[in-house]
Amino acid sequence: MKKRPNNATVVEACTQRIRALGGYVERNATIAINGRKHAHGDVVAIYQQCLDARATVARLRAQLVEAIGTVGETEAARREADAALKAWVRAQFGVGSTQAVDFGFPPPRTGVRTVEEKALAVARTKATRKARYTMGKRQKEEIRGTVVVTAAPAETGEGTAAGEAAATPATGEKP
Repeated sequence: MKKRPNNATVVEACTQRIRALGGYVERNATIAINGRKHAHGDVVAIYQQCLDARATVARLRAQLVEAIGTVGETEAARREADAALKAWVRAQFGVGSTQAVDFGFPPPRTGVRTVEEKALAVARTKATRKARYTMGKRQKEEIRGTVVVTAAPAETGEGTAAGEAAATPATGEKP
């Protein structure tokens, strides 16, 4: 597949051919192109029309880029105005009012869930909590850790206060 030349390459080629036609070919000469005879001025006009068309496209592209930038700026201002106007209309006339609908701000739709959908959601929540071993605030309060004490050297006499404290669970309660 042959690669199409870019705009700069075509402009350079057309300019080069116009210069060469002006420098090497007499003005009254005829040039055969694909079996048809063309006057010198007609061949130059072909290349000049190509240059003019490409210049027009470049100018219009620049205008398009500028217009797109303007649209972006005005769109941001419009969105900001819409948000402020929506709040004002709802405060002034009410969320479900006909005036709000006339402004194009219908009341928000509320989803209607069936009893089966609600029951399924509850079942899924319970299954997820069970699978993740998650607990609620009250369930967490009931859990207490115990301190595991490694075997200490046996002391003579009765148990010391430190030994008794190490064997009690860490509930925060006093024995």
